[in-house]
Amino acid sequence: MIFPNIAGAVVARNALTTVALTANTNGVAVYTGDFEGNLVAVVNSAAASAGDTLDVTVEESLDGSTSWAAVPADALFNPSTGAQTTFTQVTASAASHQSVGIVKERVKAYVRLVFTVGGASISIPCAASIIGAQKYV
Repeated sequence: MIFPNIAGAVVARNALTTVALTANTNGVAVYTGDFEGNLVAVVNSAAASAGDTLDVTVEESLDGSTSWAAVPADALFNPSTGAQTTFTQVTASAASHQSVGIVKERVKAYVRLVFTVGGASISIPCAASIIGAQKYV
């Protein structure tokens, strides 16, 4: 993983409590000021049912409650390679464990994950966290 400036304690903030997603869902707002350096968003889900899908995106906001918008594409990276990336769509092919890095300097004060489901009778178990080095230990 690429984690420049990872001194101190590593902490995980709950971005989505384990739940079976049946509709589009906004994750919990996470304050980036609590972290030092880059963050990593981790999403774990079961495989979708045949014909169902789950897409995960990252949004940002200045105040954590209004004016949410997609983060800039260059703010997301693969923690293993450093290359620009996004989350891969979850389908019926297999369970999914994905990690996407977030460049803290490229996002606003708050970030959240957005879970968009598609299909007929959707129920996709999922959980997510945002992980980083705690700013003040």
